[in-house]
Amino acid sequence: MKVQILKKRIIKNFSIAGVFLTIFASIFYLYYSKKSGVDNKILTINEETSQFSIELADLQSKTAEIKKYKDLWRTISENKKNTDGIKIDEINAKLTSVATNYMISNPTIKLSLPEVIKGGIFDCKTVNVMMTTASINFVAVNDVKAVMFANEFINSIKGYPIVTSLNISKSGEYSRQELLDLSTGKSLGIVNGKIDFSWYVYKDLEKKPDETKDSNAATKPEGQDAQKPAN
Repeated sequence: MKVQILKKRIIKNFSIAGVFLTIFASIFYLYYSKKSGVDNKILTINEETSQFSIELADLQSKTAEIKKYKDLWRTISENKKNTDGIKIDEINAKLTSVATNYMISNPTIKLSLPEVIKGGIFDCKTVNVMMTTASINFVAVNDVKAVMFANEFINSIKGYPIVTSLNISKSGEYSRQELLDLSTGKSLGIVNGKIDFSWYVYKDLEKKPDETKDSNAATKPEGQDAQKPAN
């Protein structure tokens, strides 16, 4: 009798222990699973935070670069920002005007055919960067006038001219009569000058036909038909 009671107690205790063990295992499994999920979320958040930090640093770098160029743009003269390209009539008029100021005679300019520069920083969305080589020949009364003429003309033209050579040569000495003729405008001077320079200018990109049509369509009053109304 006592043995049976003891067996029942043992079985009961084992059953209770099994229940507690199952409950403990379930709690441990849930805790571990939840902890693992939290750890994964923390890892994901840390990765996202690290990515955000990288993107923020890149954005700050680009913002600083944009600000630098924006500040630089304000310091550039409007003459350098011009995007009309090269207009030979304007250049000849400018050459004649500046030459008159310094008693320069026979100023002539020769330009090579402008070419569009491509690649790298020269690939712009709204303008082409064009380059030509130019040569100016002239006659001056002295070397001072020649240098002053060259300096003013180069600084007055649009875009970015880069002087590659400036040659000034004197063909002889002025006689007394030549000085008198020079003062009355009868003499052209005896100093020959030549300026060679490379010239970089901006020119607006020409819109494609499709872009022009889209632009016209966008500016057409609402409700207006593309065809003329019938009479």
